[in-house]
This record gives sequence, C-alpha cells and structure tokens, in this order.
Amino acid sequence: MERNMEPGPDSGKSPSSTPQGPIDSAQPSGRIRWRESWILRVSLAAVVIVALALAVSGHFAWSFLTGVARTTHLPEVEQVLESSADNLRQLHSARQALLVERLRPRLMQWRLSSAGRPTLDDETLRQWLVGAGASDLGDLAGLKIVDYQGDSSSEQLPSADTAGNVPDPELNWLDRSHLRVGPKLVELPPGELFADFSRVEDVRKRYQLIGMAMHERVLAEQLKLQSYIALSAFALLVLALTWFARSFRGRLSALTKGFATWAEDDAKFRFDKNWRGELRLITEHFNRMADDVAANRARTLYLEKIASWQVMARKLAHEIKNPLTPIQMMVSQLARRYQGDDAEFSRLLTDAHTIVSEEVTSLRRMVDSFSSFASLPEPVLAPVDLVELGRQIVELERAAHTSTEIRFQPGKFAKLVVRVDDHLLRQVLINLIKNAVEATAAGSGASTVTLRIAQTNSRTARIEVEDNGPGIPEEIRARLFEAYVTTKHTGPSPGMGLGLAICQKIVIDHGGTISVESEPGRTRFTIQLRV
Repeated sequence: MERNMEPGPDSGKSPSSTPQGPIDSAQPSGRIRWRESWILRVSLAAVVIVALALAVSGHFAWSFLTGVARTTHLPEVEQVLESSADNLRQLHSARQALLVERLRPRLMQWRLSSAGRPTLDDETLRQWLVGAGASDLGDLAGLKIVDYQGDSSSEQLPSADTAGNVPDPELNWLDRSHLRVGPKLVELPPGELFADFSRVEDVRKRYQLIGMAMHERVLAEQLKLQSYIALSAFALLVLALTWFARSFRGRLSALTKGFATWAEDDAKFRFDKNWRGELRLITEHFNRMADDVAANRARTLYLEKIASWQVMARKLAHEIKNPLTPIQMMVSQLARRYQGDDAEFSRLLTDAHTIVSEEVTSLRRMVDSFSSFASLPEPVLAPVDLVELGRQIVELERAAHTSTEIRFQPGKFAKLVVRVDDHLLRQVLINLIKNAVEATAAGSGASTVTLRIAQTNSRTARIEVEDNGPGIPEEIRARLFEAYVTTKHTGPSPGMGLGLAICQKIVIDHGGTISVESEPGRTRFTIQLRV
C-alpha cells in the first residue's frame, strides 16, 4: 500500500527559521513616562473625583443632619403628646369608674335576692358586664371570670373619692385590667383605648430620647464617622488604584514582551489561559491570530512546494515522454526486420522487445502520473450532497474490493450540502479508500474501512476515512503528504508518491484541511470543509 508523505504545518522548516524582514533601527523602548500613562491619568482623575464626591457628600450630610436635628425635636410636639397621653389616661379612668357605677345597682340587687348566699353565676356576671358597657374598656372575647381568692382582712381598702363617698370594697378595680365584683374577679383584656394610650406614651418617650440623642450625640458621632469614612475610602482608593496601575502596567509589559517574542524569536509562542478581563480577550485574539498566521504560512510554504514539484513533474514528463515512442518503435522494427536463422539471437531479440515494451508502458504510466499532478485543475465549486457522494463512492469501492468490508456512516444527516468540486473531491475520497484497503490487506484479520460524514458545527463539515490496518509509523507520519515519497516500491504498479500530495492540494484549494491520526490497529484521515 502506498502512502505519500508531505510535511504538515508543524514539520519541515520551522516558522521561526523563516527569513525576517528588515528590523527598524528605532526600536521602541518599552517604557513610558508617568505623565504619558493613561492608567495613571485615569487613576488620578478617579482619585480627584472621589475626593470631591466625598467632600460634597460630607457637606450635604452635615447640612441635612443639622436640619433634621432642628426639626426632629420640637417642645410643642412633646407637650401635645404628653397632653394626649394624660387625656387618654383620664378617659380610661373615667370609663372604669362609670363601669363600676353601672354595676353597683346590679350587685346590690343580687345581694338582696340571694339572701346572703355568696354565689354569683359567671354567665349572669358576664351579662352584667355587657349591659354595663364593659366593651368600651376591653375585648369581651378574652374576658375571664374566676373566684376571688384575696384576703379581705389584709386587703387595703380603696380611699374615698373627692365627694367623700367611700368605695365598696367588693366592687372596685384592683389594677387596670382586674375588677372585683363581689365573690368574683374579672380579668378584662386591655381594649383599643388602652392600646392608644400605650402607643402615645411610647411615642412620647421615644420622641424625648430622639431629641436628646440628636442634640447630644448624633451630630458629633456623624461628623466623626463621616470623617473616618472619607479618609478610609480615600486611602483605600489610592491603594487600590496604585496596585491596579502597577499590576496593569506589568501585564502590559508581559503582553508587549510576548508580542516581541512571537515576532522576533519564537513563532510558536502563545499566551497561556490564565489572563482575566479585557486582557484575556486580547491574548485569545492574539493566539487565534498567531495560529492563523502559522497556518497561512504553512499553507503558503506547502503551495510553493507543490508549485515547484509540479514544475519538476512537468519537466520530467516532457523529458521522459519524448524518447519513449522512438525507443519502442526502433525495438519493434528490429524484432520485425530480423530474418536470420540464429534461433538464440532471435529469442534474445524477442525477449528484449518484450522487456522494452513493458518498461516503456511503465514509464508511460509514470509520465501520465506526472502530467496529472502537474496539471491539477482549479476546483469549480457547486452545491454537492456529501451524503449522496459518499454513498456512491462506497458502492463503487465495494464492487472493486470485494475482500474488504467497506462501511458508510452518514450519521444523523440525510443530506449535507457543501460547495465543492464533485470530480476533485471524489478523486480524493477514492484515493483515501484505496490506500486504506491496501493498508488493511497488509495486516492480519478481517479488513474493514469506514467512511463517515459528519458536521462538527454550523460552519464545518467533516469527512473521515478509517481503517483497521497496522497503522503508520510515527517517523513516516511526519512526511506523509510529501510528494515523490512512497513506501510502495515493488509490485505490478509501484507508486510514484503523488496520491496524498494531490489529495492535500485539492483539499487546500477547497479552503479545507486534511490530517491523519494513526496507531496500531487504527488509522483515520480527517477532511474538514467549510459549509
């Protein structure tokens, strides 16, 4: 099996060894003055802006707090709140007294009707409270009635009112929410009136505290805090901008050094992936640009080699083709015109005629190969369905190579249209499949060749030709696409080492790439074309 060899983009002449253009004597120094640095200019501008912002914000904060201090605590407001609390307290006391007066006749009537019995029904007492308007003082839903357990002997009696009336010890308020009614103790939860009083009293106390705090502490503490914040923010800003400026300048120096290294010393230099932010975009674009430059340079070198090989092939074909016809004619004429009776010489002449004819035929095949390589046409692009093209080629090769299992795997695509030259791409695939069949025939076991059609993304189509042959040695893979190099030197049709060189030239003319991966038991050629 013949596999031609041609240096890939990373083999042969190193990009770093390519001739360099004239170097400008006025080389950049790589250093700039501090006043010319945009980083320092932006940093200083940021410092000035933040300092002014802090000063203005401090001034407005002080003015605002001073105004708040003047309007937050007014003596008139405190007097109104205190007066409201007293009114609510008096109203609550008046309602308590009114409830007692309304219950007094009912209690006295109960005493008379019960004939001294110390029992009072809870439901009856609840009805008394409802009728007496106890709902004005509290929530009757949470009303609790229990037997009074107090010691009347040690209990302090309520004092007389302003009119000299002595309160009944069995009908009086023990506190704001507990009322004794004869043998019962009523717990009346505080109502809306008491809640209003509590809220007003709480607001009044808070208002007093706010006024004291505003005048005695808040203004001074706020001034001190504002000063600490301003100084700390300014110091942190200066430190952060200084660190950022030095770090950014260091990264810029690393960038310029990397650019110089790539341009002057090592064309294989690439930035690593540890960069962050906008600089990551710069390094990624540089790496992509450097890869494109290397690929274009390798493509240009290869096309130049192909052109020189084609010129040499054209000259060889011309120089070899011209004498072939006279040689064959003269030998044929000698064999026909000999009329002697020397049998040995006649046999020798016949053998010579046969040998010369075979060699001339072999040379004509070689000349045809040279001519085909020297006159590769430019591709005429047209929409072609790769799936249908692959299916046709596989069917054709299956008929030609019955001892090898040739598989076709179109993947999930029923149709994949790409603009290519149908004739040239067909020539490439047939040559790759033929090489794969010959490679598997040299190995042991069942021979299998697989043609795959796939689409890696929306812009790239991939064609793979894989075989299960013995593989390609690493030292040969480096020169696999080079013209005039072949491993097939013997046999009925020795190779000229042009097949894979022609394949790569056709693929490059289509704007695509061809590569090979090989290991014992698997060799795969991959063609990538733009969709």
